[in-house]
This record gives sequence, C-alpha cells and structure tokens, in this order.
Amino acid sequence: ITLRSQSDMCKHGTPLTDDDMFAECSKFCEPTGVPLLMGTTTYGFNLEAASSVCLPGPDAVLEFNETHIATCEANGRAFTDVEAKTAGLIEKLDTFLAAKLYYTAEMMKAVEDLQTFVRSDAFNIEMDKSVDKMNLFREAIRSQMVDALARSAGKQRLLDSMDDLRTASEALKTSLEANLDKMRAFVEDCNGLYLATGPQKEFLLDICAQGNEACFENEASRRVSCCCALNPVANLGGGRRHRVDGISFFDLASIASGRRAQDDAAEEEDGMLDLCAEAWTRARPSVLSTYESISTLGHGETVDAHVDDLVETYGSAYCDYRQTDSAAVVAAAAGPGLLAVAAALGLALKL
Repeated sequence: ITLRSQSDMCKHGTPLTDDDMFAECSKFCEPTGVPLLMGTTTYGFNLEAASSVCLPGPDAVLEFNETHIATCEANGRAFTDVEAKTAGLIEKLDTFLAAKLYYTAEMMKAVEDLQTFVRSDAFNIEMDKSVDKMNLFREAIRSQMVDALARSAGKQRLLDSMDDLRTASEALKTSLEANLDKMRAFVEDCNGLYLATGPQKEFLLDICAQGNEACFENEASRRVSCCCALNPVANLGGGRRHRVDGISFFDLASIASGRRAQDDAAEEEDGMLDLCAEAWTRARPSVLSTYESISTLGHGETVDAHVDDLVETYGSAYCDYRQTDSAAVVAAAAGPGLLAVAAALGLALKL
C-alpha cells in the first residue's frame, strides 16, 4: 500500500496519467520483473479480480511456485560455473597468444643477431681461412639461432602457457559434462511466466483508487494495481532470490495483511559473472608482463601490429590490455563477447 493509495484517488490532487501509473508499476518490478499494470485512468479492479491474474487459480495468468523457481535458479547456476570455466579458458588463451607473440619477437631478434654475427670482422676472417665455408656457415646458424631459440625463455614461456591452456580447456570440458543436464533442464522447464515477489513477499501494488474510494478488499472497489512477472530464462544470472525491489524504494509504503505470497523456500543469492571482463582482468598482468618483455627485445612494433589486427577484426569492442583507465574494463565487458566464448568453447572440444 503506497501513501497515494491511502489518501487520494488517481484523479485527485496531482492526477496520475497512464504513464505515471506504469512508472509506479515499473518501479515496483525493478530490476528484473516484467510490470503488469492492471487498470488505467478509465478502469480498475478490486483485490479479488487483480489477484486472480497474479496468483494460482483457474483464471491465473502467472504461475506461483517458489520451489520450482528455486530449482530453476539452482539449475541456472550451472551456467555460472560454465561461464567461470570459460573465463578461465579465455584468460589462458590470451596469455598463450601473448606468449606466442613473445616467441615470435625472440625469433626476429635471433635473426637480427645472426645477421650481425655473420657480418662481423671476426666471422669474416674465420670464413676466409675456412676450407669448408658452408659447414662453418651452417654451424653459425645453428649456434646463433637454432640452439639459442631451443633454450630460450620464450620457448619455455610458450610451452608453459600451452600447458595452462590445456588445463583450462579440460576444466571447461569437465564443467560442461557435469552441468549439461542441469542446463538442459533449465531451458526446457523454466521458460514460463511466474509471479515475482519482493523482499517482504509482497506481490501486488495498490497504486490508487480509480472508480471509487472503496478499499481494495471491497468487492465494489475499482483500483489501479500492479504485479510483476518473471521469466527465469530471461533472468539467467540475475543472482537475486528476491527478484523485484517491491516497495523497498517507495516512501511510507507498507504491506497489507494477506498481500504477501506465502512460500517458505530458502533464500539464496548468486551473482552474475561477466566472463569477458573477468577473463580480461585476470589475464591482464601476465599479458602486460609479456608485452613489456617484447619491448625489451626491441620489438614493441610486434605488439602494435597484433593490436591493430584485433582492432580491425573487433572494432571498438576490442579492449587493449595496455589501457589503464576504467573504460578498459567496460570495453572488456562489451566484447568480443560471444565470439570469444565461441572460440573458447571450440578450444574446449579440441584440446
């Protein structure tokens, strides 16, 4: 019951328009409920009629089964586990790509060192004296480039990152196998419209008297009211046991006796994971460290070219690991999004 519903009719005082009524209903149903406004400036309903739309019964539009909703939410958390493992895989994938970039820079540096060596006075004098010049040249290539790369830090970094990527891939595969039935049950059994309640189990908002000033419980009353629908699939990852705010942010609002939905299912909250932002944040220290190592080799342009390719592919959705402001995390949350997830899931099936 709001302060307005206890004092003025819809058309008295400051009249409420249809938009005003819908705004009140939407506020009651925030953040995840679908507002169902029952009444306008021209008609309204009594409590029994309004409840028949929201509560279980022969004419009900919405279902109310908190036990079933709790099961849906439990099964929905299977997606969260898969998302967490996917974020881990994307993190290791980006770390691997950075390690690959570093190894490429090491090869370029080894080629430069070889060219410097074979042009040196010492090597040219040795070549002058050598009978088997080709063998000497081959040995120079082997010692200055092949052997150097074989024992390089870049090679070990690449191998370590491959092992980490394989481990993350196996973890995602295990999670998918363990949660697939729950995910399937969630999609098949939870794609309906259910009554959403607030923190105090409130389910019906009395907005104002429309046709007369009779109390809501009076059969003759005509009042504008509101309840909220919830689709668990649309609310996937919402992480709210109380799925709407209800009267939490209404001034001087109260709960009338009998206006609470009765069900004692356990309350539990579980936050939603933004897997792209999570993966970016976790991978960033390692990727930045690798980028710095590449610059130390004198090949910072390799990183620039790599980033340019990604920007060309993903546009403004790509988040450069070298960014330092808060916009970087926002960009990471925005993309490459489903493309990254698809790539990660593909790796999970292949590695």
